[in-house]
Amino acid sequence: FGISGSPRILVSKSHTCTDCSVQISSHDFVKININFQCPHLLSFENGCTFIIWQEMIEDGCNVLCINLADRTDLSHIINAAMENDIPIIFFNREPVDEDLNRWDKLYYVGAKAKQSGQMQGELIADYIKNNPGVDKNGDGRIQYVILEGEMGHQDAIVRTESVTESMKNNGLQIEKLSCQIANWNRAQAQNRMTQLIGQYKNSIELVIANNYAMALGAID
Repeated sequence: FGISGSPRILVSKSHTCTDCSVQISSHDFVKININFQCPHLLSFENGCTFIIWQEMIEDGCNVLCINLADRTDLSHIINAAMENDIPIIFFNREPVDEDLNRWDKLYYVGAKAKQSGQMQGELIADYIKNNPGVDKNGDGRIQYVILEGEMGHQDAIVRTESVTESMKNNGLQIEKLSCQIANWNRAQAQNRMTQLIGQYKNSIELVIANNYAMALGAID
């Protein structure tokens, strides 16, 4: 969305995104003007992304805040922002370093995915060391499954890699049974977990999830 200094919040266009069924409409508020566009509608695949951001720039926005649909092809948006001296704040999906380092007014807001995985692995290792009964079959290894966030999302990939690395670094012997995509979603995680239990039954000794919503789905 773009932000400018006019005295109300305005959604300039009304769309329904077929991927998430979100109806975007206008609402009055105070002090700022915000133009929202559903991230699915901004997918680079539909060929309209650059036109939409160009319209926002031409409308006089002061800042662009972007949740990327594709983090690998940002040249048009960055070039347009640089030409008009408009900072960009990226969130949720981090641009590649080559793009993010092009200009000192490009920013990314998000968690440190590797740190999240490392901390998760440390917590798991501490728990298992204090509760050796987690190794139900007594084979000296922990059989685990992973509920992963969105496919191709760098945070999900890094969290998954770093949590397994952290468990190993903390002295655990581990064996992965399965990794299932659940898109950060509780209901999808519940469905995936039901399938995993049906397949592996009591062989699962540990469930790892990339976020709390999927962890709750596994519990459900």
